[in-house]
Amino acid sequence: MPKNMENIFLRVKAVREKLGINQEDFGKLLGVSRATIGNIETNFSKPKIAELIKIADLGNVTLDWLLKGEESSFTPPITDLKQLMSSEGRPANATLYPLVDKVTAGDFSANVHQDNIVEYYPVNYVRKNCFLVEVEGDSMTSEDPDLSISPGDLLLIDPIETVTPGDLVVAKLTGTRHMIKQFFISKDGIELKSYNPNHPSIFITQDQLEYIFRVVYHQPKGRRK
Repeated sequence: MPKNMENIFLRVKAVREKLGINQEDFGKLLGVSRATIGNIETNFSKPKIAELIKIADLGNVTLDWLLKGEESSFTPPITDLKQLMSSEGRPANATLYPLVDKVTAGDFSANVHQDNIVEYYPVNYVRKNCFLVEVEGDSMTSEDPDLSISPGDLLLIDPIETVTPGDLVVAKLTGTRHMIKQFFISKDGIELKSYNPNHPSIFITQDQLEYIFRVVYHQPKGRRK
């Protein structure tokens, strides 16, 4: 085996460090154990092809580089961009984020366990330890096109970022599914406001709030495949 292919373990570790996550969280993204990642990074075992594909996607690198440390000399045919649907295109510097089905209280790793991930979706925005949710319902639609958030749009969530009044948030009340609202603090407690005037604000107290996370990026017209 050529020497550069023997060094796959170094490039796998480089991808993980680029993502800024530990071996346990990296393993969760790949659907393997922390011990498996440790064995790969110490060159005790080689990653399977399915794992290599996921690693390449997560690190936004090619399989050629991951396997050999160099790019292929093959020149692909030029793509007619006019024939490429915008929803299928992936920007050159896009980052893959996990799109989760349900949001739970806790940090990044608590939300991105394998059974909760619908898919990995490319977003042209870079931020560590974030995940995506898909908007359901029309409560955040608005006549202002720059403000409106439509069903099917994707929102990038940072579970660590501090929430301040006026922020767009994903919140969950006890006994309900997560919802997208604008966060305010009133004299009576917390106000969760909709952009759509047909949906009245929700007023709650702190003890009714199971969790609240800040939205840091809006990807219009996102969709599940």
